[in-house]
Amino acid sequence: MKHTHLIHPNYRPDIDGLRAIAILSVVFFHAFPNRLSGGFIGVDIFFVISGFLISTIIFSSLERDRFSLREFYVRRIKRIFPALLLVMAASFAFGWFTLLADEYKQLGKHLIAGAAFVSNFALWGESGYFDTAAESKPLLHLWSLAIEEQFYIVWPLLMALVWKRRWNFLKVTAIIGLLSFAANIYLVNHDAVAAFYSPLSRFWELMVGGLLAWIRLHHPSLNDRHHNMQSALGLTLIIAGVLLLDKASAFPGWWALLPTLGAFFIISAGPSAWLNRELLASRPMVWTGLISYPLYLWHWPLLSFATLFGINAANEDLRLFIILLSILLAWLTYYFIERPIKSRKSSRTLIAGLIAAMLLIALVGHNVYSRDGLGFRFKAVIANLTKTDLDISKSYRQGLCFMGGESADFAAECTDKTEGKRIFLWGDSHAAALYPGLKQLQATQSLAISQYNAAACAPLLTNKQDQRCKRANDKILSILNGEQPDLIILHADWTKDSLSELGETVHQIRRGHKGKILLLGPVPHWTGGLPKLFWMYWREHHEVMPTRSRFVLDQQTGELDQDASEIAQTLGVEYFSAYNLMCTGEGCLTRAESEEITAFDSAHLTLSASTFVMKAVLKL
Repeated sequence: MKHTHLIHPNYRPDIDGLRAIAILSVVFFHAFPNRLSGGFIGVDIFFVISGFLISTIIFSSLERDRFSLREFYVRRIKRIFPALLLVMAASFAFGWFTLLADEYKQLGKHLIAGAAFVSNFALWGESGYFDTAAESKPLLHLWSLAIEEQFYIVWPLLMALVWKRRWNFLKVTAIIGLLSFAANIYLVNHDAVAAFYSPLSRFWELMVGGLLAWIRLHHPSLNDRHHNMQSALGLTLIIAGVLLLDKASAFPGWWALLPTLGAFFIISAGPSAWLNRELLASRPMVWTGLISYPLYLWHWPLLSFATLFGINAANEDLRLFIILLSILLAWLTYYFIERPIKSRKSSRTLIAGLIAAMLLIALVGHNVYSRDGLGFRFKAVIANLTKTDLDISKSYRQGLCFMGGESADFAAECTDKTEGKRIFLWGDSHAAALYPGLKQLQATQSLAISQYNAAACAPLLTNKQDQRCKRANDKILSILNGEQPDLIILHADWTKDSLSELGETVHQIRRGHKGKILLLGPVPHWTGGLPKLFWMYWREHHEVMPTRSRFVLDQQTGELDQDASEIAQTLGVEYFSAYNLMCTGEGCLTRAESEEITAFDSAHLTLSASTFVMKAVLKL
């Protein structure tokens, strides 16, 4: 095989315009998730574009005996590495001054994964309910880049083998695409996290682009038919996906056909289609498409660091400013880093330097991770105050009595066999946070505890909840019907909607029980998380946050507490205000009697706080 220049497809400005649609969808979804609920499908559009362009290069170069693996990978390095290195280095530097030890340790892990292009596997392994929220992972978005890079590594090698064995490109691409799509459909119903992050369930989206590449190379006349209709249909499918889908959709699954087929038809229509020519190839769209890669890299770390600083999605003006800043940084990155390096001759020194820099980033990440987030960066008093020894999995009995996935198969030990006052604890993870406190008091208070909790599932028996929660709560009700507890505690991360739907739960409980029903109201919510606030307060005031504080306290919790009290009165059940217990006019408790902080995130109680609240509840 001759090692000559690869054959590249003719430049199509309309594809850069399609990139603009993809990146704007993703960026505005991340910045304003309640306004553009399906914007995440922009990533799937990128997959199709990549599959089309890369497969076009590989197919045409192989068929003309001009394919070079070395040149292919060199071009990928020059394209991918420069902007990625800059953003990862900036995230590391900014995190040094702003992230707590646990957060910085996680960033170190993600630096390693990002440098090795395995971020999707790292995030897949972090998918537990109590893992850090997605919004607080500055390099979360590298999962899609990792899948693309895995495709770039595997696909040319496989196609070179196919060409050598004289197999048919179309058949191999179609078979791989169908197998990957089948894996996607299976996993989305059995392991949604795997379906989202696994390359096996994502490669079919790149294969859609690969199939189109083969068709345009060998049967271009098929693409020229009804090109205006194809383009209009493609744009309609993408718009439908943006408007119809949201975080609750079973995605990718069948829904992913909307953006992938949409991108297929738009690219297939060709540059002469009216929408492609007039809209997608317009100067603003092409300009946005040209900076789409650095814009994708920059926007998420900036939004994530804003979240880590306690800036929530409600602050839309600030988030709009962040998007504008991302666009500025993307433009600077493209014109002063990406374009100059891309246009330079591919010398060994340049490529070796980029690879060495990526290895250095991985080593830096390993240093941060192996040294537990370099906690020496902070004052010892802050490090000690924000540290908790609570083992969530063990303390909440995760997978046994606290279900974080699809299962509702609670273990037999969720109901104590001991004698004593029987407490039945029903609710979500916030209810599970009460169990360690009850367990702490069990011996002195003579308690028999029944713990039945499901992640993100308030104790509701309406049809409005999703199927996972309905299955779990129906199971819990059936277990409750087989017991006669003295006290049934209903607790959750309450919202106005969930509180308003409690009537059916109370009605069903009363049908077979005479025991006391207690509605436990909301606990204080700390915007951005209480451990982070200790550090923010120290930075601003140069002293430890007081034992009671209103510093970045969510003020709506007090109003929600009043709503909960009124609903309890209407339903005729007892009410206990955790908010009034923990909060006064001076503010809410930041530390319990043991000096341990009261919440390890925004609202989940620590062991000390859980014990403090449950001791007060049991005095009723």
